[in-house]
Amino acid sequence: MKNQYFGDVNDFKKYGLLKQLSNGCASEIAVCWTLTEDDSRSDGSRIRYLEEPAKWRTLDPPLFDFVRCQVIERGVRSVEALAESRALPNCRFFPELLPDHLAEREAYFERFFRFAQGADLVFFDPDNGLGITAIQRGGRNSSKYVYPCEVERAWDTGKSVLFYQHFPRRPRDSFLRNLTGVFSHLRGLRLVYFFITSHVVFVLLPSAVHEHWLTSAAKEFERHWAGVVRVERHELLRPVMVNSRQRVDVGPRILKRPAGG
Repeated sequence: MKNQYFGDVNDFKKYGLLKQLSNGCASEIAVCWTLTEDDSRSDGSRIRYLEEPAKWRTLDPPLFDFVRCQVIERGVRSVEALAESRALPNCRFFPELLPDHLAEREAYFERFFRFAQGADLVFFDPDNGLGITAIQRGGRNSSKYVYPCEVERAWDTGKSVLFYQHFPRRPRDSFLRNLTGVFSHLRGLRLVYFFITSHVVFVLLPSAVHEHWLTSAAKEFERHWAGVVRVERHELLRPVMVNSRQRVDVGPRILKRPAGG
């Protein structure tokens, strides 16, 4: 996440999703901005939607009015605006800049996981999404990614996990299947939700204790945001027992269903 992205159309969808997921949350959502320095690129310029209230405001009027006030009327492009407001009342925000250097990165996540204690859900918001093999964790530009080991660490503390992912230039169905496979080994993971937009997807890994709440929230979000965000539910079918002595591991198969299925 960069402050220059604040309030663009993907950000608005993200805030709407966080707001919906926080409904019914027993504690709070811990938001790890994985913040990086602004740059000179035009990313974050998609704010024309804020001049189209007839189309966008109906999705979430209070949220739309808040973002429009910050971006259009006040000229604010900073995540601090959320922390200072009540726009996402059930969220707490970790605002530190994420460094590249491995030791500094590990210290950053130590601080974040202390900050996230007691939260039900952790949201990671990296610039690009999940780490790629071409950029090693701790290498140059690794701050633009969250890596599977960091997602797994959050999962192992009993939290559900949500993270931002930009779509690469490759077939999306196979990309989502592969993305599911990255986390298929997580103990107790049975469902993966994808909240799909034109350019990005938000990936939700619900822990077993949160499945009911998050499934209800996903259905409600799909109902309100239909036509803007598409929701897919992927079920992981685990290995089966053939008899008491023989175990046949078929690997994690994926059954794709609409969120309401």
